[in-house]
Formats: sequence, C-alpha cells, structure tokens
Amino acid sequence: NTNPLPMGSLIASANRVGNGFRIRNCVIGPTRSRGISVKASDGIISGNKVRDTWGQGIMLAPVYGWLESGSGSHLLIERNVVERSRDVAIGVYSFGGDGVTVAPAGAHVDVTVTDNTIEDSSMPAIAVTSTMGLSMSRNRVEGEDRSGEYLLPHHASKFGRAEDPARQIYMKNVVMN
Repeated sequence: NTNPLPMGSLIASANRVGNGFRIRNCVIGPTRSRGISVKASDGIISGNKVRDTWGQGIMLAPVYGWLESGSGSHLLIERNVVERSRDVAIGVYSFGGDGVTVAPAGAHVDVTVTDNTIEDSSMPAIAVTSTMGLSMSRNRVEGEDRSGEYLLPHHASKFGRAEDPARQIYMKNVVMN
C-alpha cells in the first residue's frame, strides 16, 4: 500500500530522534528560545529548573516550520520549576503542517505531567493537545500572569488565548487516562 504523503510532510527515523532520554536536575536559562525541546519517546524530564525563556519552558512538539519532526509516547514530566516563561511554560502539542490546525488525539501517547511549579509566566501555563492517555496532577501555577508584559505578538492567538487569556491550562483533542 503506497499512499503519497501530503505536501509539507516530514519523515524522521524513529531510531534517531533520541528515544529513551533522561533530562534530570539541569538548570537552563536565560535563553532567547525554548528551554527544553523534545521530539522523542520513552523519556523523563524531571527535577529541572528552567528560567527566563522567550519560547516554551519545556516543549514536546513537532514544529514543521523549523523542519522539526517527532511526537512522543510514554513520557514523564515531573518536579520541574519553570520561571518567567514568555510562552507556555509546559507545552505538549501538535499542529498540522499549516501551523494552525490542532492534530487529533494520538500524536502523543501516554504522557504524565505532575508536580511541576510554574512561576510568573504567560498564560496558559500548561498547554496540551493531540494526546491520547494524558495524566495531569498536582501542578502549581504561582505568581503573576505575565502575558501582557512577556507575550510576543505572534503567540497572542495560540492555545486559546483569544477566548480566555487568563486560563491556566489549555487542552484540545486530549483523552485523559
């Protein structure tokens, strides 16, 4: 069966994306981009401190505009502290090649986001889309919503900010565990 891929599709070798990773006890930032950017499965992001990022603090997402492919399965994001993120502090998401359409549930599978602390960051603090089997608990959002001060204009309409700019958690196309 040979189905042609649509224009703009990306292909990545599942053996070369960094599966089985561990990112533990790191201090990251300040940075003019993302703090932790992952495109792999079977991994743990735990005990890190990420501060002063211009992009997401912790991001699991394919970004087609940068030719970054890869979604994740069997992931644990726990006990991290994200401070002063100018975009979503923790983002697990997938958009289509157009950069706008949210992918259906199943791009990411079996993801746990627990016991994280987000301080003085833009809202929403956590954004999850396109995930089958999400477990999320005991995450804390503290301090001020810095969206007005921090948020770059091209991020202003993403993750439901136009509908509810004060929401702490955004979810779309997610099936909870």
